[in-house]
Amino acid sequence: MSFELALLAFVIVAFGFLWLRTKKQLQSTREGSALLTDIAAEQRETLRHGLYQRFKRSDDTEKENPFDFEHFVAELLTVVNESDVYVTKSTGDFGVDIEERRDDGLFLYQVKCYEKPVGFEPIAILHSRIVKDGADGGCVVTTSAFTQAAIDYAKAVDIELIDGDDLLDLWEEALEYKKETARELIPDVV
Repeated sequence: MSFELALLAFVIVAFGFLWLRTKKQLQSTREGSALLTDIAAEQRETLRHGLYQRFKRSDDTEKENPFDFEHFVAELLTVVNESDVYVTKSTGDFGVDIEERRDDGLFLYQVKCYEKPVGFEPIAILHSRIVKDGADGGCVVTTSAFTQAAIDYAKAVDIELIDGDDLLDLWEEALEYKKETARELIPDVV
């Protein structure tokens, strides 16, 4: 009986040891995963802020064109949606920066290269233009975020919002589409 008791004690100790080791490995994995998530979030924030810095309006008109951001967003829409996109004139656009014609209709966009959250006003202006022009929908795009009032208003009038994080996703999708297209055209090079 003492041999069986010793064997049982050994099994219990071995099981306990393995359980503690597995628990420690799981904790380490969770901590590593959390660290990677934090790093990924920091990288996305850096990219989002980089977009803002790249496209923000500048007093130095020779340095950058303040309407480059509109063209950047238009290019993303063209690639991802495979649609006809037109950037409106820089003055007198009455709240519409981009017009997109897709199979399902006309969509109007207003883009805001902001660091601070966008309020509801651009959404209200865009909604007015959607109604006036008989468009099928619209979207406000920003490098930053939207206030809760803006989110609530957009939901009420059925306008899509693309914040800085969504814009990064759109950019990534466009880049991936371009890579795939290049692979199809030149499979051995890309």
